Amino acid sequence: KVLTGLLIMAGIILLLLSNFHMVDIGPVLRYWPLILIALGVDKIFTAGTMKERGEGIWLSFIGSWLLVSFLHIFGLTFATSWPILIIGFGIGMIWKAMLRSRQSSIETEYGHEN
Repeated sequence: KVLTGLLIMAGIILLLLSNFHMVDIGPVLRYWPLILIALGVDKIFTAGTMKERGEGIWLSFIGSWLLVSFLHIFGLTFATSWPILIIGFGIGMIWKAMLRSRQSSIETEYGHEN
């Protein structure tokens, strides 16, 4: 988690420095979301719990959205792709509700056996 946080902070600092024309990161600016996608995919495959798997999916989703917006894939920009984030938040809320429901049913099942 620390490495992920540090990578995200480094990326944001580079973006900020680029916006102030202090650093020229050129094409790297457009493709940095691939790092988020890779971290998310890694988290999905190494996750020990469904919650961690959901975090990996979310990280990959955000990275994909950023990449689509930077590269204007399908003609999407930040201004036109924001509804995708709303859909992602909705899916995340459903995921969390399903996890809570599953957890409470497991606790109920094991609670009756004891």
